[in-house]
Amino acid sequence: MGCNIHAVVEYREKKLRSEWNALRKDTDEDGRVTAHIERNYWLYAYLAGVRNYANLEPVVKPRGVSANVSPEYRALVDYHGTDGHTHSVLYLEELRRIPWDSTLGESSQTLKSYSAGFWRDIITPMEEKEAAGFHTRVVFFFDN
Repeated sequence: MGCNIHAVVEYREKKLRSEWNALRKDTDEDGRVTAHIERNYWLYAYLAGVRNYANLEPVVKPRGVSANVSPEYRALVDYHGTDGHTHSVLYLEELRRIPWDSTLGESSQTLKSYSAGFWRDIITPMEEKEAAGFHTRVVFFFDN
């Protein structure tokens, strides 16, 4: 049995107390908002120390579920219940600290090339929203 990530990009206006909204990209088979990200234990290690067989340093320690998540993400968390673990949130500036150009083990493949789906479905939409004047973050957790 493998470990999967469930992630939602959220954005809000730069006003201090504006609500976080889910950037609807994909939904699961039951219509819950979530990005479809391929299984990638190298990436999981950097995001939250999950399946960290190479003893990589996570960009930050997992932060848990934020109290102010979007309703769509809350529904995803509630649906997975205790099967969901290692909940966290990362901001674009933190994602940029991941060593994307590093090679994976004995391979010549870089983390960025191996994580193309994460870039397409998470980082690129975050960059686009930030360029449009919004704050962004990715909220996520894992299951087994």
